[in-house]
Amino acid sequence: MKLNYDCARSVLLTVEKSKTIDEELNLNPLTVETIFEQLPKYEDNDILYTIEKLKEAGYINAALQFAAGHFIDGTVSCITYSGHEYLDNIRELGVWRKVKAMLKNAGATTLPLISQAAQMLIGSQLTVN
Repeated sequence: MKLNYDCARSVLLTVEKSKTIDEELNLNPLTVETIFEQLPKYEDNDILYTIEKLKEAGYINAALQFAAGHFIDGTVSCITYSGHEYLDNIRELGVWRKVKAMLKNAGATTLPLISQAAQMLIGSQLTVN
């Protein structure tokens, strides 16, 4: 499968928006099924694959259960510090669109490259008064 970077951004935004801490200061993990429901524009298999890759990249903490190669259940407990750094770089829709256009012309895309391109773009927009 191919990693859908729009889906990765959407998953991170969904997890960030949905995370709550209860009165006992426990994280309430977001179920993968809830993420499926909240992101209807993506196929469930794309979302699940994206969650696996975001976990492998160290951008989220997730627990996924498979049996005989089939997805059974899963939760995402939080975005990691690295995940927050990545998301902060691509959060703003205008930056995201510009970064995607830049990388389309470059012909290569990875999560670190997206973050680096976003940092460069944001840096070029900063002005010192």
